[in-house]
Amino acid sequence: MRYLKILFASFSFALLFGCQHLPEYLRLSVDQPTIPQPNNYFSHFIPPDEKYEFLEVTPEMEDFLAQLDLEDMQESEKIITIYDAIFKSEGFKIDYDMFTTASAAETFETKVGNCISLTAMFVALGRHVGLNARFQEANTAPIWHSENGIFTELHHINTLMYRNRAISVVIDLYDKYTYRPREGRIISDEESFAFYYNNKAAEAMMEHDNAAAYYYYQKALSFTPDTAYMWSNFGTLFTRLKDYERAEQIFRYALNLNPREYNALLNLRSLYYQTERYELAENLNSIIDTEYGDNPHYLKSVAERALMSGDIEKAIVYIKRVEQIKPGLIDPNSIMLTNNQNQRIEYQLDISKY
Repeated sequence: MRYLKILFASFSFALLFGCQHLPEYLRLSVDQPTIPQPNNYFSHFIPPDEKYEFLEVTPEMEDFLAQLDLEDMQESEKIITIYDAIFKSEGFKIDYDMFTTASAAETFETKVGNCISLTAMFVALGRHVGLNARFQEANTAPIWHSENGIFTELHHINTLMYRNRAISVVIDLYDKYTYRPREGRIISDEESFAFYYNNKAAEAMMEHDNAAAYYYYQKALSFTPDTAYMWSNFGTLFTRLKDYERAEQIFRYALNLNPREYNALLNLRSLYYQTERYELAENLNSIIDTEYGDNPHYLKSVAERALMSGDIEKAIVYIKRVEQIKPGLIDPNSIMLTNNQNQRIEYQLDISKY
């Protein structure tokens, strides 16, 4: 699919401002935070079951490739043959699910996943038959999504099967099989593994599985320890766990790594509000609202979190703004959300009263 940057309702990030716009205290150097083991927060912690390694090739995948008789083919023939077997075979159809990040083998087995899942499957299959298949970040605008007060920015990933000086051969969930000029950013395997675990963590947070999210964020940072937005994502989990001191250190460290990753700033503002440090929170408003004040998904996430905290009047204000900017994005009269006990709650609203 895409890789995820997550931001809580009062949180966000921007890419248009330099560090000179940050308050002075946020420009001070911060030591890399120490991350405790999960047992410090979760008694009797058991790591999530990982059926397969991210790029593992199973015997079933080997059998699939063997049946294609690829051994004596040129690279272009191999690519076309694998592509046709996946996308043009009646018995093999991938169902796209934005929030299902799966390993290569799981995607092959279940035929369900997002763009990272599909890319992992093609990279694993391609490499197994001698292709120099790589992960690539596409040159496309991000997609925004909001659910249960979590605001996400999604970036598209696809499979670079072949590249020379003139062309790139790309397999993409949207464009299927395409020849393109050299474009997109090639992603290292380390970064690809980090994207995978970062997404797994974000999906776990959406399901309120904090222990699994903790495990996956630790794994993500073990591959790319200097990625600012992954630190910020992890910080949102510490905020949820009410370890506010560590969360604040993480957000400030993320801004040290990259002052233009303003997801950390928005998440930090949310933390300040939760800890009743209102002046610090409001000092960040101008930067955040300049970037996200007209993003309907951001406004929707603020409304959802206001509902979850019982602030109906604030929720109505933001619901009305969403309706003005993007009618139909949210039902202003009946909103379904999932609480931290994983229970679905319907909020019946009469916005005409406000």
